[in-house]
Amino acid sequence: MITKALGPDGGNRVCASRMRLWYEKELQGQYSNLVMIHHNLEEFTLNFIYIFPNGAQGKLLNSVIVSPGHAKRIWRALGENLARYEAQFGTIKESPEGSAPAPNVGFVQ
Repeated sequence: MITKALGPDGGNRVCASRMRLWYEKELQGQYSNLVMIHHNLEEFTLNFIYIFPNGAQGKLLNSVIVSPGHAKRIWRALGENLARYEAQFGTIKESPEGSAPAPNVGFVQ
């Protein structure tokens, strides 16, 4: 269960079970339609990007860096949640039939 409350410093906090997470008052979710993932021996970097409808430009929204162990836990949690989602709502189609792949917008890996 997740609840929200104001913290002593005026910031919001989220309580999930026994964990308290603090966040800024202006916290908002952002829509990303592309994630680029890079890795090296020590870490995985997930770059969340929004590609504009014209396909000629994109904006880096956020970059999240995690350890290889945490990346694997994220992968496992996503798999479990996708399985639950599909059990409830049906199979997820990765792209509409007949749609072209995303255009190359000039990002270098």
